[in-house]
Amino acid sequence: MKMVNPLLVGSARKYRSISGEQVAYAMKVIALRSKEQKVTIYTSDEIAKFAPL
Repeated sequence: MKMVNPLLVGSARKYRSISGEQVAYAMKVIALRSKEQKVTIYTSDEIAKFAPL
């Protein structure tokens, strides 16, 4: 999938692959910052903003 990442630009950027470490880090940051009890769906580009690894 990493070979396809450079082709995913513009509105397709949200479909880029990210590492498990980035997902785990972002989950931790979001859980510690969030005061609300709701379900939120994050795209990979949004997760990457939380986890700059």
